[in-house]
Amino acid sequence: MGIVGRLALRNPDILAYDYASQDLMATFLKPGTEGHPLGTDQLGRDMLSRLIVGIGISLSVGFGVTAISMAIGLVAGSIAGYRSGWPDTIISGIIEITWGFPLILIAVIIAGAIGPGLISIVLAIALINWAGFARLIRGEVMVLRNQEFVQAARATSRRRLANTLSPYPAAHDRAGPGHGLVLRGGGNHCRGGVLVHRIRRAASNAESWVR
Repeated sequence: MGIVGRLALRNPDILAYDYASQDLMATFLKPGTEGHPLGTDQLGRDMLSRLIVGIGISLSVGFGVTAISMAIGLVAGSIAGYRSGWPDTIISGIIEITWGFPLILIAVIIAGAIGPGLISIVLAIALINWAGFARLIRGEVMVLRNQEFVQAARATSRRRLANTLSPYPAAHDRAGPGHGLVLRGGGNHCRGGVLVHRIRRAASNAESWVR
């Protein structure tokens, strides 16, 4: 459904109805109405089309945030864990400052500075979500830095890139998209929860009319 939602944004013709089109003569249709499986909202917009498109947007934001956050966190965490000293102090200080403020507030400020749009939302969330990835990578690198095979590589003057990611993705990247979705959902009126609420409200309004 997420893939269909992304395709629907680029080509609305694949949906039975345009998710943004309004029909004031067909407002609050109950779920199960012919042509509108999930009913319509207060402006007569098809709820199924809006739900599919909303899921596509949310998944795109979640995975986009995770990819950017992981890339930044990998670089910053590796430098902090391997170099230690002042690089570790600076990066760790930035992480603590990032986590010292409400994440949603920082995301809103960054998004306002960048400008409106889906890309600005992804960048805003990624610029604060990288800290969790960086902290975990830093810990893994600090452990591996003192392993025997790393010491042996240093002794023979050979540079090898330790596989610091092997235990990492299973521990954290599963929660990455979910975290991005939570942050995005906190400031977006078209998230799935609101759509489900509107579907229920349409059904209850239809029942009251029947009575």
